[in-house]
Amino acid sequence: IAVMCASVEGIDIDSLPPEGAAQVLETFLGASAEIVNGLGGRIDASVGERVFAVFGYPRDDAQAVFHGVRAAVQLSRAVQRLGGGFRVSAGVASGQALVGQVRGDPTDATVLGAPLWRAARLADEARDATPLLVDDASLELVRGVVTVGKKKSVRGLGRAWGVSIEE
Repeated sequence: IAVMCASVEGIDIDSLPPEGAAQVLETFLGASAEIVNGLGGRIDASVGERVFAVFGYPRDDAQAVFHGVRAAVQLSRAVQRLGGGFRVSAGVASGQALVGQVRGDPTDATVLGAPLWRAARLADEARDATPLLVDDASLELVRGVVTVGKKKSVRGLGRAWGVSIEE
C-alpha cells in the first residue's frame, strides 16, 4: 500500500479568526476527500490540520504510490488557491502494513504499520524542505514518472526525496 500524510500549514489561530481557520480546514478536508477518492484512495483518518490517505486498499492499485504523490500535488494546488500564505506539506511512504476492519464494520478499516508513521514523519520534514517528500521504497516505484528533486536525510528514516509531477 501507499500512505499519503498531508498537513495544511500557515493556520495561525492567534491572528486568524475562528471562522477563517474553520474555512481553511473545511476546504482542505473537502478537497482531500474529493482528490483522494477520485484517485482510487480513501481517507484513513483526519486529525486537526492533518489527513492520512491510503492507496492500494481495499482494491489493489499498481500505481498506489503515484496516486499518493498526485493527490499531494493536487491538494497543495487546491490550498494555494485559497491565498493567505497557506501551503501543504506532505509525505508519501509505501510498504507492507496491517490493514483491517475496525469493530467488524467492513466500511471502517484502518492501517497500522511503518508506511503510516513514515508518511507522517516525511510530512513533518517537508515543512522545512520541499512540499512533498517520498521514501526510498516509494521513489523506486515512481522513478521515471516524477521529477526528482533534492535528497534529504531524515533521522530515523534514512534518505527522503523531494518529488514533483507536472499535470
